[in-house]
Amino acid sequence: ATLPRSAAATVSGVLILIVTYYLLAQYRFNVAQAWWPLIVPLGLQAPLALFGALYLHSRRERKLQEAMSRGASFYLPQELVERLHDESEHGARASELVTGTCMVTDIEKFTAFAERMPPRDLERNLNVYYQRLFDIVSAHRGRVTDIVGDSMVAVWPSGAGPDPDAIDAAVEVGIALGQGDPAFPRTRVGLHAGSFVLGAVGATHHLEYRAVGDVINSASRVQALNKHLDTTILTTPAALPEPQQTTESENYSRRRLGRFLLPGKEEPLEIVELIPTTTVGGKAVADLAVRFEQALDAFVAGRWDRAHQLFCRIDDEFGGDGPSRYFANWIEFTNSAEAASNWDGTVRIAP
Repeated sequence: ATLPRSAAATVSGVLILIVTYYLLAQYRFNVAQAWWPLIVPLGLQAPLALFGALYLHSRRERKLQEAMSRGASFYLPQELVERLHDESEHGARASELVTGTCMVTDIEKFTAFAERMPPRDLERNLNVYYQRLFDIVSAHRGRVTDIVGDSMVAVWPSGAGPDPDAIDAAVEVGIALGQGDPAFPRTRVGLHAGSFVLGAVGATHHLEYRAVGDVINSASRVQALNKHLDTTILTTPAALPEPQQTTESENYSRRRLGRFLLPGKEEPLEIVELIPTTTVGGKAVADLAVRFEQALDAFVAGRWDRAHQLFCRIDDEFGGDGPSRYFANWIEFTNSAEAASNWDGTVRIAP
């Protein structure tokens, strides 16, 4: 290990003083045969002063590094902070290819909400909101990698396929932040799973640590689909733990919503809605999933009159159902003859 530049300068200065004093003491000894001017300062005072100064400098540097690490940990994952401490620039630019689940969140109608709120109030409410959101992600062993305005990206780099913790976190977000509490409307959630890169993105003097890959882009598109379907939590089957079926789970049920070609994507994605059983009774959710499956089968088969009838009935009987209303409207405003010519059951979402 090498000494810091300031410490090296101090040592050099002390050594120069020692040599100078030694020459003067040698001269004094030659003239008066006196040893004490040489032994006491050089053998006792100088070493004590030198080691004392180095100890205080080292202690100050250690405290400074600890403070910087604590500060950096507010902006970066702890493992990256440690890597930066050990490997400097090389550690900052390191990345890894991982397999896992990505969750993207977004606050419903945030733009209109922010327009009416003074900046300081908006900042305060966002901090409270994000504290709750981050606590949920952390409690389920997730890692927040990005925040842009009212949107958050979190990942679960499990390396072993779908992560149940990510699903539990998404459901908890839907419950805890889906009722306009503390200050915002509901939070929409989108999930997808696969391979992505975790590492530094940027150039020159500005780098950001984030997840990069189609998984993150797809999760964002899935999240945005909530706006069209008036839903809260959407996922792809890739992010769902086995078994992939629309039966009741401990705190949520699954409802297959069909295949969608999302904006910017070339391949359609199957979409599944997660419905917390705390917001809708378990029996009602199971009944809704079965009824919707029947209507969706008719829709995919191109029997649109029958599908429209079933979707409208579900929407009425369940006091409003976003996906059913969406499909009913799609059938009403789509040219059936034109759509039937190349119909493959995929709904294409316009950019």
